[in-house]
Amino acid sequence: MSGDLLSSLDAHTRAHLASLRTLPPTADPVKLRTALESLPTSLPEKGWGDARTLEYLNGTVAGGLAQGQAGPRYWGFVTGGVLPIAQAADNLVTLYDQNVQVHLPTQSLSTVIESRTLELLLSLLSLNPADFPGRTFTTGATTSNILGLACGRQWAIAKAHPGYSVAEDGFSGYGCKVFVAKAHASLVKAASVVGIGRKNVIECGKDVDENGGLPFDLVRLESLMRECKERGDGIIVSPGFGEVNTGGFTPNIPKIRELCDRFGAWLHVDGAFGAFAKLVPDLQSYVEHLHLADSITVDAHKWLNVPYDSAAFFTRQADVLPSVFGPSPATGGPAYLASGPAGPSYPALDVVQSIPSPLNVNLENSRRFRALPVFAALLSLGREGYAELIQRNVAFARELGEYIAAHESYELLNPGNKVLLNIVLFRAKMVDSNELLRRINASGKMYASPTSWAGKGAVRIAVSNWMTRMDRDGKAASDLEIALEVLDSVI
Repeated sequence: MSGDLLSSLDAHTRAHLASLRTLPPTADPVKLRTALESLPTSLPEKGWGDARTLEYLNGTVAGGLAQGQAGPRYWGFVTGGVLPIAQAADNLVTLYDQNVQVHLPTQSLSTVIESRTLELLLSLLSLNPADFPGRTFTTGATTSNILGLACGRQWAIAKAHPGYSVAEDGFSGYGCKVFVAKAHASLVKAASVVGIGRKNVIECGKDVDENGGLPFDLVRLESLMRECKERGDGIIVSPGFGEVNTGGFTPNIPKIRELCDRFGAWLHVDGAFGAFAKLVPDLQSYVEHLHLADSITVDAHKWLNVPYDSAAFFTRQADVLPSVFGPSPATGGPAYLASGPAGPSYPALDVVQSIPSPLNVNLENSRRFRALPVFAALLSLGREGYAELIQRNVAFARELGEYIAAHESYELLNPGNKVLLNIVLFRAKMVDSNELLRRINASGKMYASPTSWAGKGAVRIAVSNWMTRMDRDGKAASDLEIALEVLDSVI
């Protein structure tokens, strides 16, 4: 990249970051329309060249993007920001452009850093890396859930029919059921992708409890698991840690584990953001049994505050991953994707020789070095830094929830009339929820997203950005003060 391009990009980056705290969360409507109407409808015969193209990107195109989506008051979906060290590391990812697919430790550290980062992430979650030897980075929780159900399908059907491999022979009439309690939509998508089928995702949940929990009807679950075992079906049970409307957790994990052991079922926990409750002292009891899972989904681009797209998948059954995503035992893999001959030997290198090539434990062959921003962030913040970040977000959400619960014009919908984790669920008493949401987002000062609760519309705020603070930054109003001002002004 030429010096002029670097200078232009650097100036744009500095200006954007300097104003990120005060930028509106979404695009200016006029600039958005201008950018939309400017998009080329055909490929230019003669290219624009780098300088004109970057000027167009920095100006017109950037103006049409959500300006403050990485900022402190973008509270839609469950969206993290980007820590400065993670952004710096992501720049290195593009600069060195590593393809993290084949383990070649004498040529590049990329696969070793990915493996080590996954170990550090397990440690952050107070999980023993030795207990989860199967691990990989993915593009997001949806992909991690696909891996979870693919591994569960492979393992559970082999459990019911020893020696049989779905990965080699297909289903061949063997069924597989996934039992859930208020599961995230990505798990249903995963069932479709891996061939289990959406209709075979069976809701077994009871009403949400007073803590926003997602309890299974254990009597019904046991009965259905017994029927599956008698039919020879594979069985997967998937509790949730961090429900998207309440932040609630599935209780009774030890009992569910006992049922899985009894009926030969795979236990997959979707802990995309809820798993990080491990770092909040008064929430640790909700996630203390995470280690009992056969596999776990965790997002990195939410509470770890690294760039999209980044997530992780962990499993106790390391051999299942290559049995599904590796080459066929009968034919082997392509010769050009082999690790190659051994290089020099020395102690540090010998330790990492056994790391599997990522392409054999993942959906993708060609892969971006998405582990590096996570590696950098974990080193920079450490356990204490991430604990402070997550506890601060939880405290912010709880403070906001208390204000809404006490407000005469609002109704806090979180079970027990209190915020548990980082999700604030509410509606106005006299204003339609769609109109309320329009007014909130039109303020340009904060962003929330819509949902449905108890059959009616509602608004939800999810706090997971490293920049979000209750205290003032100098004389400027705090994020909490701005949020309360907006909520007061829109009703």
